[in-house]
Amino acid sequence: MGGEAFFSGKNVVSVNCRKLNCNDLSCIRVEESKIRRYIFSALYARFGDRQFIDARLNPEIRNALDNVIRINGQIEHRQKQKIFFNDPSITLTIQLLLVAATTPVQTELINASRDPCVVALADFLNTAGIYAKGAGTDKITVSGGNNFREAVYENIPDYIEVSVFIFASMVTKGYVKIKNIIPCHLRAVLHKCEELGAEITVLDNAVIVEMNERPKAARIDFSPFPCLPDYYSPLFLVVSGLARGTGTLCNDGLQDYFSVLKCLKDMGVGIGFSADGGVCVTVIDGMEKYPLSDDMLYSEGAISCIALILIMLSINGRNFLCNCKDLDSAFSRIVQKLNSIGAFITGRTDQTKDLHDHAAEEAKRKYS
Repeated sequence: MGGEAFFSGKNVVSVNCRKLNCNDLSCIRVEESKIRRYIFSALYARFGDRQFIDARLNPEIRNALDNVIRINGQIEHRQKQKIFFNDPSITLTIQLLLVAATTPVQTELINASRDPCVVALADFLNTAGIYAKGAGTDKITVSGGNNFREAVYENIPDYIEVSVFIFASMVTKGYVKIKNIIPCHLRAVLHKCEELGAEITVLDNAVIVEMNERPKAARIDFSPFPCLPDYYSPLFLVVSGLARGTGTLCNDGLQDYFSVLKCLKDMGVGIGFSADGGVCVTVIDGMEKYPLSDDMLYSEGAISCIALILIMLSINGRNFLCNCKDLDSAFSRIVQKLNSIGAFITGRTDQTKDLHDHAAEEAKRKYS
């Protein structure tokens, strides 16, 4: 497409999109990945071409994109527009923030996500010459257009990846010190992990996690950041499955992590569902340790894959996990990092097909 992207130093990426064009899209492969969806939203915002809208996107996102820019790329003649989100979705907020940055009218995003990654994107846009105010609250105001300028921006640490090592320490009764982080991004996670029995020491830009015994059972309520976001659900599921006693996880979206629920139930964890004020509650009777299984584990998405890897780390034995294609795109070199602190994980995670095609199909049929 005419753009340039290259490493200009250690952990430094330089991007030049001045000569970007949309004449040939054959080189772009659209897959079920949030990162790719973000890219397509930005391209749609820049060129106003509907071919960038993936048909598999959430209808709410597609409608919002259509409402911001006309199909022929011409901006609607309005001085101000407001976009309301039914839920403070990170994906939707980022996509519409990218679109609003190229729209030469003032855009208000109402009930927007307050997650740190949204704040980081708004900070970058401000650095690049776009006015974006209110990130970190539920109302973001963006005055976009063609005011982009060259910018140098230092991105924030991946707080979800940091949580992977926190939970890895908890399920293996280990000790880990995680450096170069922003602890306030994980305040709710750390607080709940302490309630589950982890010993947490927070430093200026690091955190120490130590787990010497089985986790304690607790009630875990999920709600958007700065509370405990629901994308941590499968990780807390794995820890709660090892807890002493009965715990509850309150989140309407737990069924989205069917592969993790099915795996825990097959291993003997007592899981049930009930209604609590309209919220689906998973009740877990924890077990002392997960049993070794010969079954192939089948993941659905990167965070579910991480949760199943945590289950495997807590077992003294060999397990197989397939359908890991989104793992590397979501968590950079996560397998190498886990191996560096004592895990032993082998296989390919960078393939668009399953790790072991035949075994993966068998597992998929079993879990469907």
